[in-house]
Amino acid sequence: MARLLGRAKTELALRQQRLRARYDLDRFDWFEWEDETHRLLLSKRATGQRVAATVQIVGSFSHRTHTWFWNWGRDDKDEREKQRLREIRRHGEENALLKLAVPHWPGDERDAWDMTAIACLFVASEGIYRTPHENGHTYMLVLAVEELSQLQ
Repeated sequence: MARLLGRAKTELALRQQRLRARYDLDRFDWFEWEDETHRLLLSKRATGQRVAATVQIVGSFSHRTHTWFWNWGRDDKDEREKQRLREIRRHGEENALLKLAVPHWPGDERDAWDMTAIACLFVASEGIYRTPHENGHTYMLVLAVEELSQLQ
């Protein structure tokens, strides 16, 4: 797992650097989820700049239960949402990497970032992003980013 994670972090650092140089998504201070298109609409309130990020949800971390939950293991998600992530599970099963093969397990935020970094090796993406939810954060891969017209 250490070798895979090291490779994932190196690759992710390069992707995040390019993504940050182009869009710096961390500076956007408002988001809205667009279910039908699997896009995250991000805005900077001060400037009105907006982008739409097509994303693949990787999983979620709960601060309440201190657990990671892979999106591929959720019954409430449609198959289209989970399909890209199945390769990660298969790799975990074939190589006895339980954190990749088991859908829900105890962990911390570092584990959530690590699993999302590993997902970058399996799914072509520009980088990663996370959004808050009621009990923690949702972690996702950014597949593409598109500039939108500015808010007036």
